[in-house]
Amino acid sequence: MPFTIKQAGLEATSFLLYDYGFTIYNDTVVVTEDTLKNKRDMLVKWLRGPRARVWVENFKDPAAIRPNLDSWMKGTGGRSDADVFLTPPKKPLMDTRTASTR
Repeated sequence: MPFTIKQAGLEATSFLLYDYGFTIYNDTVVVTEDTLKNKRDMLVKWLRGPRARVWVENFKDPAAIRPNLDSWMKGTGGRSDADVFLTPPKKPLMDTRTASTR
């Protein structure tokens, strides 16, 4: 984990596994055939809506969301300081204008 590596005084590099031929799906949305057929527009808006806006805001100031992360991560083993540390390297990987694609 890059955060743990940094804590040890070393530098880590982030990259997309996809760029090296490994396709992995981190986000999966399950819907019924009826929803896909009859509510597709609503589904697309949901997928492109708030979740995407949260990332935009998070990239502007990763530390701003930290108080919420502490409560959301309670009992999960997650650490808000690790999440704040890991946010900036994600930006070029998630920005479709700059991320490499195959």
